[in-house]
Amino acid sequence: MNIKNKIPIHANLGLIFLEFLIGNYISIFINIGSKGSFMYYLSSYPIIAIHAMLGGLIFIISLVLVGLTFKSGKRLFYGSIIGFLGVLLAVIGGYEYLMSGLIGSFSFLMALGFLIAISGYIMALLEN
Repeated sequence: MNIKNKIPIHANLGLIFLEFLIGNYISIFINIGSKGSFMYYLSSYPIIAIHAMLGGLIFIISLVLVGLTFKSGKRLFYGSIIGFLGVLLAVIGGYEYLMSGLIGSFSFLMALGFLIAISGYIMALLEN
């Protein structure tokens, strides 16, 4: 797969870094209550809605990348799978973080998922 065909991976990595920055902004500067429904958080805090929508977009792109790389090289395909699983872990961690009353271990799970995703996509980009 040439560099032109790896553009979706580069784009997804850029979105993941943006998502990570927005998440850290929320953690540091936004004082959210500890209990509420998912829809309450989305409607009361626009930055959380943006964070959730961007996460959904990253999830969809990650799933599409698995399909696009299926017949490509092993490293590219496996990297895309690892990236997708990392994004999935981050999405689950983010949802559970809000629903649990902001338990920090779920925030850590979110960050871990994004690190796994980044690692998978870097592995995919290293394929010749």
